[in-house]
Order: sequence, then structure tokens, then C-alpha cells
Amino acid sequence: MKPDQESLHKLVADLTNCQIVMKAWGFGLLLDSPQTLVSVFKRLPFHLQKLFCNKVEINTDGHLATFEELTCFVKQAVQCNNTFFGKIVANSMDART
Repeated sequence: MKPDQESLHKLVADLTNCQIVMKAWGFGLLLDSPQTLVSVFKRLPFHLQKLFCNKVEINTDGHLATFEELTCFVKQAVQCNNTFFGKIVANSMDART
């Protein structure tokens, strides 16, 4: 697994664990604060930031994305990286750098 993929896998695990713990303690709403969302968003690679912006702009009616939506998006990105076509994209991106 490439370093970026490993980092995204770790980020997904961290986000999921954080969500579980914060909800269990009754602090789930704190995760949806703009400060929290920005700090998670900044940890994403640029291409995923751009994809998330496009997705949020298309799917929302003016509400700010939630921590859960951001977590689901990152999970889907990690799952896509492990598919046949995702690996082709990753290899072509590596060839460009």
C-alpha cells in the first residue's frame, strides 16, 4: 500500500473511532462545528478536497456538511482506491510525479 493510501486508511479509522466515542459520550454535535470540519478537511489530499466541494455543492440545500458526511466521503474514497479502476488511476498519478 502506498503512503497516501495508508494515511487515508488511518484517517478513516481515526474519524470513525472519533465519531463513535463522541456520540457515546453525548458530544456528537461538537463534531459538526465548522472548526472541526475545516481541520479534518485540511487533512485530505487536494484532489479529494476538490471532489468533496463539488459533491457538497451539488447535494446540499445550503446546509453545512456534517462530520458524518465527510467521514462517509473519505471512506468511499478509500474503498474506490482499492478497486480495479482506482488502482489504475493511482498508478497513472504516480507516473505523472
